Amino acid sequence: MKNMTFFLILFASSIITGTVIHVPGDQPTIQAGIDYAVDSDTVLVAPGTYFENIIWPETNGIKLIGSGVNECFIDGSEGTNTIIRFDSPLIDLSTLLTGFTIQNGNNTAPG
Repeated sequence: MKNMTFFLILFASSIITGTVIHVPGDQPTIQAGIDYAVDSDTVLVAPGTYFENIIWPETNGIKLIGSGVNECFIDGSEGTNTIIRFDSPLIDLSTLLTGFTIQNGNNTAPG
């Protein structure tokens, strides 16, 4: 059990570096949370359904972590827009998006 606890602490510390921003505690929306974040910050999202269409900022290394795919939803509501859009070619592999179900959006690339 001690080895498992040590592993979880080590794993958590490797993911969560920089400032931790809680949604909705520190910022009211996911968009506000990632807009506030800087490189290496973590945005932790509480359980719930968030009706948003997110445009990812031009910031590398943001870790957006939902509370789990069965309890944390980003919902595009009407299903006509992209739910999470990455416009910047500067986003690299240090960026993380995990722990969400993304639903009711449109996956068609802009023309």
